[in-house]
Amino acid sequence: MNFLRLLVTSLVLLAASASSAWSQFTPFCYGDTTSGPCPCANISTPSSGGCLNSLASPGLLVASSPTGFARVTGDIQGIDRVTLTGSGMPNSACIYFQGSATLPVLFGDGIRCVNNPFQVQLGTRTNVGGTSFVGGAPGPAIALQGALNTPLVAPVTRAYQCWYRNAAAFCTPATFNLTNAVSIQWFP
Repeated sequence: MNFLRLLVTSLVLLAASASSAWSQFTPFCYGDTTSGPCPCANISTPSSGGCLNSLASPGLLVASSPTGFARVTGDIQGIDRVTLTGSGMPNSACIYFQGSATLPVLFGDGIRCVNNPFQVQLGTRTNVGGTSFVGGAPGPAIALQGALNTPLVAPVTRAYQCWYRNAAAFCTPATFNLTNAVSIQWFP
């Protein structure tokens, strides 16, 4: 199992380094079959988000910062404040979480690609107009999230995903789905 985790982490890091040298935000775990099949053929269009939900839309997770960088100290000071924005979800509760990239696993009506170790809940939000966010002003910095409220030790790469309620009768008996995932390469 450790070999598989190492392989997945290496692939995520390779994908990140293959993208623009300045890009620190790398989306992955799409519901378009590139990460494996969705639970009940609820496949989304290429690179558009996670598996389709009861609204026939994929939950999309995007990472951004004012400067395009993810620096732990800059995130704490608000200079490079990283924001995770989820969209395309029903108006419901959702949980943003941080962890390590893992092999795709069917989970509810979607695919989960973020797991332990380092799994930390970043915050519970309520989607309004199908959208919510975590990390942006005035809330706490993503680099400070977690039970101990201590900054990440950089350089480090973490993966992020949003788990949202999808209570409508759809797909599986589960009442939840997930967005795609985003890998963030943090620097000091």
